[in-house]
Amino acid sequence: MNSINKLLLLCTFSLSLSACYSNSQTPNWPENIPSRSVFVNAYNQQISEGRNNTNIDTHLKWVKRFYKGLSIYPGWNDMTKLVLDSITNQPEQLQKDTVKRLSALGERICIEWAQSNDTRNIDSININTWGLALRKSVKQDNLFPFLDRVEDDVEQLIAKELDMRAITSERYHTAEDYNDF
Repeated sequence: MNSINKLLLLCTFSLSLSACYSNSQTPNWPENIPSRSVFVNAYNQQISEGRNNTNIDTHLKWVKRFYKGLSIYPGWNDMTKLVLDSITNQPEQLQKDTVKRLSALGERICIEWAQSNDTRNIDSININTWGLALRKSVKQDNLFPFLDRVEDDVEQLIAKELDMRAITSERYHTAEDYNDF
């Protein structure tokens, strides 16, 4: 092998390594969000199945928005904190189990929601509904039955066994429960 071929091979190898390195790193990835690789892997799976047509940067932007929220609406991290603050008097193991449960539920919802609008089975209206119902459940000390129901609904939505429009506030609480004024 001549020196030019060796140089080309070395350059190709170096570029390949740098591409692998940049894909495995988490540039500017918030610490209070599950690993970037969880969402990149889910995105790649969705792309391979034809269930997502956004680019990876847009997808990850929506993931961050889900967890961090907006100035006008809380994200999953805020909702998790609300729940944890409401169960501080509960046994430590229950608190740990609740954190695991909320983490898994958040990932499941986010992975589906962050897809392109035309392919996802969970939309922003669903998330808003769950946020309102979650706050009501915490206030009524009815958190765990609510979480059971949402976990079931999320699985049914993803499996296309439940229509997104079925997710209403009244699915979780009576209309009177929302009349706090």
